[in-house]
Amino acid sequence: MTKSRNFQAGRTYHVTQRCCGREFLLGKDVDRRRYLNLMWDAWSEWDTSILFYAITSNHVHLLLSAEKLGQMSGFMAHVSG
Repeated sequence: MTKSRNFQAGRTYHVTQRCCGREFLLGKDVDRRRYLNLMWDAWSEWDTSILFYAITSNHVHLLLSAEKLGQMSGFMAHVSG
């Protein structure tokens, strides 16, 4: 079950994303670069501000901000897809 989120435009949100099965899928430079490319593609499509990111070997931390409902979830769906 997913928790309902109370989105507020322009606020900053800390978003984390863990690799499937807690595997270490982002341990190599090539994999981290691929994730960054997905982030930049999503940024250009979903108009979400990326204020900070940290990519570890099995999860990602992001500080994101958006002005409209759906932009941040669209961004994360694009990156996760």
